[in-house]
Amino acid sequence: MINGSCLCGQCRYKASGNLFDVMYCHCSNCQKITGSAFAIYGGVSQDDFEWLCDLSKVREFHSSQYVCRYFCNSCGSMISAIDKKEKNTVYLSIGLLDSDTAIVPEYHQYVSSKAEWYKIIDNLPQYMAESPV
Repeated sequence: MINGSCLCGQCRYKASGNLFDVMYCHCSNCQKITGSAFAIYGGVSQDDFEWLCDLSKVREFHSSQYVCRYFCNSCGSMISAIDKKEKNTVYLSIGLLDSDTAIVPEYHQYVSSKAEWYKIIDNLPQYMAESPV
């Protein structure tokens, strides 16, 4: 079981199953949303995902034509994202997980948008745009 919550704790969720497609995303939208060089996400099946909070506490924002992101309307934590091209997957913000789930990042995506000041020093695959997964 995967459990997660926002900074203030009012938005919570659970997901059964395992994380998959764990990635560092270097796109410019993720840089803006996190205020950092990248975001890190892991996917779960939408069928395995369940909100454990009043949905009026969750705000959605369409950051692009395909991606909708979900935030806590109190503290602003970005909780998850859904890409319309991958309708059955919910991408969870890994930093909001409440427990260690033996996370192993698989790759870097949108490296073409990477912050110039950030150096990738691991040996994970790097994709200039979306990964082929």
